[in-house]
Amino acid sequence: MFQKISYVIIFLCAILEVQSLDPYPPCSSCKCIGNQCAGNGMFPLWAKLEWSELTWKHEKNAVAQVKKTNPFVTPVVIYKQVINITDNCCNRVWILVDKPGGNGIVTNIPAVG
Repeated sequence: MFQKISYVIIFLCAILEVQSLDPYPPCSSCKCIGNQCAGNGMFPLWAKLEWSELTWKHEKNAVAQVKKTNPFVTPVVIYKQVINITDNCCNRVWILVDKPGGNGIVTNIPAVG
């Protein structure tokens, strides 16, 4: 009986620990956007900072392309009518889409900052 209770407690602790993880890393503030961030020391020279070719593409393809070409940033998909972005984070790429739910089309030029 004691062993079963121990397993339940361990299971519940694991669930609570997973739920407490932040979905995104803390914002690394910067005063630049896109290619203006080149040479600021945060990224290697080969890292891509803007993705104009992703405008009007499917959001899942855009997220995959951002992750592939710059592993130092986190792509964040946002339904464009929900939020007004007021912070510049050099470790995030905002991808605005026309509809929520994972099937949106990118409406901006995704860029660092």
